[in-house]
Amino acid sequence: MAGSVREVSAYRGASDWAEGVASGAPPDPDVAARQERDAAHARLQAHAAGDPCQDFGRTDHDFDSCVHAVVQEPVLFLRQADDVDPIDSRDVNQGQLSDCNLLAPLAAMAGTPEGRDFLRNAIVENKNSNGDVVSYTVTLHASQERPGMVTFRKVTVTVDGPYIVGHAGARANGSEREVWPLVMEKACAKYLGGYNKLGRPGDPSVAMKLVTGRNATSTSLDWPRRWVTPYSEARLKDDITNGKLVVLTTKADLGETSELATVGSGSPASRPAHGLTPGHAYFVKGVEQRAGKTFIALGNPWHDSDPELVPFDELTDWFAGVSRGSLP
Repeated sequence: MAGSVREVSAYRGASDWAEGVASGAPPDPDVAARQERDAAHARLQAHAAGDPCQDFGRTDHDFDSCVHAVVQEPVLFLRQADDVDPIDSRDVNQGQLSDCNLLAPLAAMAGTPEGRDFLRNAIVENKNSNGDVVSYTVTLHASQERPGMVTFRKVTVTVDGPYIVGHAGARANGSEREVWPLVMEKACAKYLGGYNKLGRPGDPSVAMKLVTGRNATSTSLDWPRRWVTPYSEARLKDDITNGKLVVLTTKADLGETSELATVGSGSPASRPAHGLTPGHAYFVKGVEQRAGKTFIALGNPWHDSDPELVPFDELTDWFAGVSRGSLP
């Protein structure tokens, strides 16, 4: 921008034109052309600086008015060199939309053979007469809850590009971009009535029901409800063994201490929150045993920001709830 300002100030407006006219010559076309280029560049920079589609920090940011992000060379499923399957948990990379409650369950699904098969069958490519993919049809599930029973019916949603500015990241392999997480994100947004609604805080179990068509539950880890319906270490291990989708949501305010950790004086003992982010959903990848103690391995839908191992006995220190789902 500084270079543009200097160039514009070098043109002195009417005095340059006046000098040309006074000499009997027409206005200098190079000066006029430079002025127009500089003015256009200044307008472009001013527009970019105030682009409402890039202003993600606003609480009233309107994602639905910014559906114009084009992904070049999209491929639905794409196997990277270190993937065991074209569908992989690392394909999920949350963008600027606050939809970790959807993307964490999707990443959990992409981490199991059953989940990968389910996702592969949930999306159908629609091609034109030339064989080019023009849209995708996604199968979701509408749920109806009655006392003691939840029923589901399949619904299909067809979407295409472009996507919202700030969409879930498209994982790259060379020039190609893998888009199945973007397609699922857009289909869920369309079903719910827009990206703005998808980006509202929500329970991951609701997203699990929508995607899988199977019942899912949510258990609070806050006191005193955790004493009424506890989530034990044995239950977590059983869920993992049985292929359950398990998502943990952190507390809105983690702080620097554990509510159960005290020193002799009774004051809280400072402990780091293991790299966890407040009010965020993580999917459980597994458990590890170290020195007779159980640790939880978590995956982050931010793709490359997995937290440290979390001791199970600190589960209620950092997490507000656990959501559990299953696959057919």
